[in-house]
This record gives sequence, structure tokens and C-alpha cells, in this order.
Amino acid sequence: MPRQPPDYESQNYWEHRFKTETHFEWLGDGHDTIVPVLRAHLLSRHKAKAMPPLCLHIGAGASTLSDDLLQEYHTVFEKAFHKPIIFNADFASEVVGRGAQVEQGRGSEVVWEQADLLQWKDMLTLEEKILRTEGRRFGLVVDKGTADAIACGKDMELAKETLNGSPRDAHPLIYHEVSQYDADILYFHPVDVLALHLASLVEPDGVWLSLSYSAARFMVLEEGHEEEGLMTRLFWKMERVISIRARPGSAEPGKHVPDVYHYLYVLRRTDTATAIE
Repeated sequence: MPRQPPDYESQNYWEHRFKTETHFEWLGDGHDTIVPVLRAHLLSRHKAKAMPPLCLHIGAGASTLSDDLLQEYHTVFEKAFHKPIIFNADFASEVVGRGAQVEQGRGSEVVWEQADLLQWKDMLTLEEKILRTEGRRFGLVVDKGTADAIACGKDMELAKETLNGSPRDAHPLIYHEVSQYDADILYFHPVDVLALHLASLVEPDGVWLSLSYSAARFMVLEEGHEEEGLMTRLFWKMERVISIRARPGSAEPGKHVPDVYHYLYVLRRTDTATAIE
């Protein structure tokens, strides 16, 4: 039998993996891919005398990217921050606990949050926390392979009977979709659910930087694509896609290695409100 790929979308997979793995970089460290675009975005904010955006780093894992993000904030805004500016989120308690322990001795600029990005109750808790403590939503989302991992999962099933009326069970727009159909179960693509959840936590004109293996990760946002269901195109506009040649791995002498590309998506939050705003 062919070897089955790992369950990259599974919390259990990452909990087990992070028990022994203390450093892992999905799609590289981001220094030559995400960071230059991030820097340009922060510089434009600084030039416009806008507040430094709160950054949500999703699927932060055991990457060093968080340190690079903070360094860019320090460099561009020419100061340290005395309250949280970068929020690292991951659903693996092992890596969240380890990251929080490291940050204890560094100050309050970076915090770690355990959250399952596909569970509305977790996202709502995070939203309530930042509105209570910071008084604003996130202005920047950084995602290095997290949408890829989420896309490995099956379509999400939502049954009417499992939605008991609590506003924490599912996003209001998902409740609305379920109520519009006679079917007992509806299916949603996990990346669509991710995009909807993030839209509720990101302020208008906020930016989502998503580094991916796939040239078609956000097809639903492309012009001409027929969209049904969650209508995520209402909330996110695909501003540009940057093709980046990946660093070649080792190969046998004389053997041709085809070019491999990664794709950095720059998505812009529209001013269309979600149902909770």
C-alpha cells in the first residue's frame, strides 16, 4: 500500500510531534519570503502615522518567525512595546506552553494563545480578549503553511441537531447558512471557515499574509470563480500573489531537479461587516 501522508490538520498529530521537536520551519523560515512584504506593509503604516497593527501569527508552532516579526516591528517603529503586539496562536498545547515559558523572561510584547482556528468558540474567546485588553482588532495576520495544513482536512460537517443555539457553537453566518437549507448536514471547506473566522477578528483594511505550497490555495477569492456557501469574497480581496522559487534540496549528481515554487498571498480585509460586528 502507498504510504499515507501525515495528518497535518490533526491536533493530535502536532501534540505528539511537538513533544520531541523543538524547532521546525514549514516552507522555510520566512526571512526571504514573508518578512520583506511584512516590512513594506509596516513601513507604509509608519509613514501614514498609523498605529502599529496588532499581529496574529497563526499556527506559530516551533518556528523562529515570531522573533523576526518582532524585530521588524522594532526596526520600523523604532521602539519596543510595553504591551502585546504579536499574538502567536496554535492549537497544540505543548508548543503554546513552551513558547509562553520562553516569553516570560522577555517582556510583554509577544503572547501565546491556544486556539483551534476552526472552532468558533476559541476564536470568539480570542476576539473578546483583544477587544477587552487592546480595544481593537488585529490589523495583520501572518500564516506560514497553516492554511495548507488546514486544507489537508476533510470538509467540515455541521449538523443542525448539533447547533443548540449557543452563539459560541458556530459563527453566525454559518448558523444562517444551515438555517437556509432543508438538509440535516451541511459541508464547509475548512479554509473557507478559516477565512470567515479571521474576517471577524481583523479590522477593515487589515492584511493577511499567507505563504503556501499551493498555487490555488484561495481560488474562491479569484475573479470569475463561482462561489457558494460562506461568500468569503465579501470579506477578503486577493491583492496579489507572489511566486517565490523555493531553495532546491540536495540531489544526486547529474540528476535534474525541477523548480519548485511557493506562493505568498496578500489578502486585504474589506469593510464588509460579518454578522458579529
